Order: sequence, then C-alpha cells, then structure tokens
Amino acid sequence: MPAGIVFVVISREEPEANLTRLQVTGLMATLGWAELKLDEQETEGIAARYEPADNQRTVIPAHDLHALTQGWAVGVAVMLRLEADHQVRQLNVNQVATQTVFNYMTSEVFDRLSDTVKEFLLKTACLEYITVPVASELTQNSLARDILDSLARTNAFTLQRSASATYYYHPLFRELLRSRAAIRFSAAEQQDLLTAAARILMRIQDA
Repeated sequence: MPAGIVFVVISREEPEANLTRLQVTGLMATLGWAELKLDEQETEGIAARYEPADNQRTVIPAHDLHALTQGWAVGVAVMLRLEADHQVRQLNVNQVATQTVFNYMTSEVFDRLSDTVKEFLLKTACLEYITVPVASELTQNSLARDILDSLARTNAFTLQRSASATYYYHPLFRELLRSRAAIRFSAAEQQDLLTAAARILMRIQDA
C-alpha cells in the first residue's frame, strides 16, 4: 500500500485472523462499540444543543435518552424528536419519529438473519436479561449459546454482561422484536411464552 494512503473499513464482524499481524504492528487499528457509543455526558451535550422541531413541546430528558439509546448516536438523533411523555413501551413502528430507526434495524440486522435466529429473537424478546439455559429451554433450541454469542459478536444490537453471564437486546431493538412478535404470535401464544418464561426463571432461581 502506498505511503500516506489510509483505508477505512466498516463492518459488523471482527477482523479476520489473517489481519492480526497488522494489528500487532500498529498498522491497523479498530474501533468497536465501546469506543463509538456515546457516554451519558456526551448524550447530555447533544441534548443540550438540540433545538426542538416545529410543534414539538417537550424533549426527552438526557438521562432517559441515554438509557433508551444506550449511547447509539442514530438512536439519540431520532429519539430527540419524540415528546418527553413517550415511554419505551409505547414505541411502535407506526410512530413517525421512530419508524426510521426501526426500518434501519430491520434492514441492517433482522432481515439478514436466518428464519431460525429470527424465531429465537422473537421468542426471547419477552425477557429483559437472557441467560443461555433460559433461552435454550424457552425456545427449545440447543444452539442458544452460539446464537447469542454470534449476535453479540456481530454487533446485532445484542450485548453481553460478562459479570453475570447474561445477554440483553438494545432497548430499541427489543421493542422492534416485541412488535414483530405481536404479529407473528397470537395473543394466546404470547401469553404462553410469558408463562413459560416465568416458570423457567422461577425454577432456575430456586435450584
């Protein structure tokens, strides 16, 4: 590569093993989610400079905005346009302010997944925090660990809490999944999933 030339590569995947030498020698640097996401102070700074759109009466408080977006810059930009009285549980694909972010998550992540993984996501979206044993039993999928690891590794709006060995979906992604689940499953099937999840959690906690 000629001197002075810099390549910028954007990917959801980690660099391939054959690029390790470039990383070790300092010829290649990587920026992951930890480096790119906004912290609460940065979110507050953006919110403080935001000028409400026409007819927008209120703006979501910076603390709530950061909790909702988890520092995702695109999410911050979109959620600032919502009225402050909106709650996460009220978000849906029909709201103009959130349709853009839901469309992005759908096209960039959800639609690219296999039917098996989509089904896994829809069934586990009822959980706030997900452990492998619970997900495996709830979905009857023995590959739960592999699926969750792959989603986290490819930055598919799935994050891992190493200290507690749990995973969780980005709040906005989880809301999208729940909206999709409401279409995919009947009311009775959704209730069965919630009941099954509760029973599994109680049994594991008592074990």
